[in-house]
Amino acid sequence: MSAGYRVRPGGSRRLQADCKVCSYSHTYGTSRSYVHHRAFGRIGAAYEKLGDLPNAILNYQKSLTEHRTPEILAKLRAAEKAKILAEKNSYVNPEEAEKARELGNQKFKEADWPGAVEAYTEMIKRAPDDPRGYSNRAACFIKLLGFPSAVQDCDEAIKRDPNFVRAYLRKAQAYFAMREYNKCLDACEEAMTHDEGGKNAREIEQQQQKALQAQYSAREGETEEQTIERIQKDPEVSYSSTMPSFATVTMELTTRSRRLSASSKIRSCRASCSKPRPIRRRCRTT
Repeated sequence: MSAGYRVRPGGSRRLQADCKVCSYSHTYGTSRSYVHHRAFGRIGAAYEKLGDLPNAILNYQKSLTEHRTPEILAKLRAAEKAKILAEKNSYVNPEEAEKARELGNQKFKEADWPGAVEAYTEMIKRAPDDPRGYSNRAACFIKLLGFPSAVQDCDEAIKRDPNFVRAYLRKAQAYFAMREYNKCLDACEEAMTHDEGGKNAREIEQQQQKALQAQYSAREGETEEQTIERIQKDPEVSYSSTMPSFATVTMELTTRSRRLSASSKIRSCRASCSKPRPIRRRCRTT
């Protein structure tokens, strides 16, 4: 069996791969499928050296069809990742990204939210390291009520630029719409931390006030049991809820609230009893 490649004169690079099963292969105890597996693996490696990743992937897959080994599988995964990365890099174009951003801004002003999402998605593909594409698309997702997607895009923008305050503000807006007021306040605090010069201080404070007012109005009029349930669901006190003292206090409060609610439903003996006084006393002792 022989498999390889060579570069011919004249500047043209041609792959010369030969997959021959020798007549003596069975003499050494080597099966035909294993020989084909090795041949396809070498062909794939040759194509990969020439930069022809599609043919390299194809031959690696053929090799795994004949005989599956970790070595060829690792080469296949590496070739697939290299192909995806090469396609992304070939698609990157800052000029086209700026055109897509301008188109997205125009669609956003026209209230064409799906069209704006499509334009900003194209911008992200053309300029994957620009945080504005993710932040602008998050604003569109908020308009479309896709709040989890908006939070995810804001996180991607923050990864690319931790000082991009607009991403923190839009993240806070998404959490506010989801009624996650604690997370909204946390996002506002992060925005305040990264707001150099206080350029966005007024907008951040307004968002904080909205979250605080909504938080207090949501808690107004809730019962004691609802308060306990809300505290138990709060992630900030989830660790404390596992402590014995916290569990004891919670159980005691729950028991008291149940007793109070039960006693308010039971009519008193004096109000319901119309018997003479001596009999009424006996009724009290029973």
